Amino acid sequence: MTLTTGTFFIFSPRGELIARHENEDKSLDPKPVVKHVKPIRPDYALWDATHLIGGKPNVYQLSNRKADTGPSDKLVWAFLKDDDPHRETWIIEPARGDHPNGYRIFTFDKKSRWVIPEGDKDGQIQCQPLGTDQQDVFLFFHVKD
Repeated sequence: MTLTTGTFFIFSPRGELIARHENEDKSLDPKPVVKHVKPIRPDYALWDATHLIGGKPNVYQLSNRKADTGPSDKLVWAFLKDDDPHRETWIIEPARGDHPNGYRIFTFDKKSRWVIPEGDKDGQIQCQPLGTDQQDVFLFFHVKD
């Protein structure tokens, strides 16, 4: 099922929320997007997914706490500056055969995709080239339009 424009929580299949850290420095430097192994406040974990019309199908802008996201150094970041060149338009495709709310997230050129770091600690979401074995699924739960 194609994702609709709206506000979502994004989880790993293990139930870990995906979002920026609750406590961040006050700079305008990019902020890491991480999996949280411990609960965080729900308002910090809300994502806005905006479906962009025209061009390729399944094209979205993803933002967490009003900061658009993008890859840099094979990691996913939230960029607080509107003119940051790393901001990305993402391809979000249903993960067939997996969870009903499961999606895979790719860069616009479909050369890289989001990967959940392994382990039982908070870890930054990676943006790895296609061709490696890991094909991570992210669970999107709709909160509001």
